[in-house]
Amino acid sequence: MNIDSPDSNATIGVDLHGLDDPEGFVPDDAFREGTRTRARALTRRRRAVLGAAGVATILLVTVVGYGGYQKWRSSQVVRLDLAANLDPPESESPPDPGLDPPPAPSQAQNILIVGSDQAMPGEGREQITDVNTDTMMIVRADPGTGTIGVLSLPRDLWVDIPGHGQERINTAWETGGPALLIETIKANFDIPVNHFLQVDGGGFQRLVDQAGGSDVWVAGELADENTGFAAAGPGCVHLDGAQALALVRSRHLEFNDPARGWIEDPASDLGRIQRQQLMGRVLAASLLDQDLGISAADELLDTLIDNAAIDNTWAIRDMAGLLFWAQGLDLDTSLTTATPPVRSGWAGQASVLFLDEATADPVLSLFRPSVAPPPGPTDPGGAGTTEVPAPTTTTTVATAPTGVAAEWVQAGPPEGGTC
Repeated sequence: MNIDSPDSNATIGVDLHGLDDPEGFVPDDAFREGTRTRARALTRRRRAVLGAAGVATILLVTVVGYGGYQKWRSSQVVRLDLAANLDPPESESPPDPGLDPPPAPSQAQNILIVGSDQAMPGEGREQITDVNTDTMMIVRADPGTGTIGVLSLPRDLWVDIPGHGQERINTAWETGGPALLIETIKANFDIPVNHFLQVDGGGFQRLVDQAGGSDVWVAGELADENTGFAAAGPGCVHLDGAQALALVRSRHLEFNDPARGWIEDPASDLGRIQRQQLMGRVLAASLLDQDLGISAADELLDTLIDNAAIDNTWAIRDMAGLLFWAQGLDLDTSLTTATPPVRSGWAGQASVLFLDEATADPVLSLFRPSVAPPPGPTDPGGAGTTEVPAPTTTTTVATAPTGVAAEWVQAGPPEGGTC
């Protein structure tokens, strides 16, 4: 090695040829396997680091994206401008709900639910009154008592319709839609209405199918040629969405009595209400028993978008909070149904139902807010409040006999148990 020259361009005499392996290096199998093992270990470490970062990124994008997706989907729900007619409770939602669980309701609220017998019109629901109403009910959810009460209103009930005189209550819907129906309920029953929900038959059918169907007990062979319902018993039967819809729409249900042949339910619309309340209980129990995860919630939102309309004051977040609250209830003890006591009669040539005012007030009061009692000997300041009693199942008073039709369809066998 010659390094004497100070010239920077001088060649450093380094002979590297002697360092070469004259025979060259030939890797053997052990060397190759070791190299592959080290490469695989390095690749796994790199994948683990990149994978962890990737999963975290995907989760973040999914959560944020799903929140945005749900917000966009919620904007597709058809809303009706009913703010001037409703008594909306204070919103439970914070200004920026984010992704936190929706809050449970903190106060009692009444929800008017209307079921229509036909598919609802298209986007905008401009012709919402073109469909007939098979169902009108007020659902009171009371977190104070941990109860849900359901008050069904017969569509032939004779009432005062504000600005239109006396007529059947379903005439309020046909004349002025949900706004006039709400005003009619408030004027005749002194019951506040906080929110409104309309669901068509297709929506009910989808809910039943989403719940996996509904199981009921039937006393024998039943049929209704008008709706297409048919079932054979005695025993438990499983109804899909189409069959369940045919049952709740049935106003002329018939029972094949072995001794007398086919007998029609003499209660007509009151009998249908009874079956609607039964199916509502069975369906609610099935839906609330589900794990309301992202998939199930998205299905419910689909039904709400395609088959329903709600008032413009009801936040989807508050609706979800109500649903999650209801999941914590035992519906066997906390859910009760009622029908206003009525008597049948005539208004001109029309067969109608009149409210039995002598016995109706205790029933209707269950759906009214509690009030502070006047000052008394034990409450000089008048600061106490009366508790609204828990709703109780109410027997409908009517001149038309109910026969045994109430026993034709039940939630479970008469001897006890469930289907």
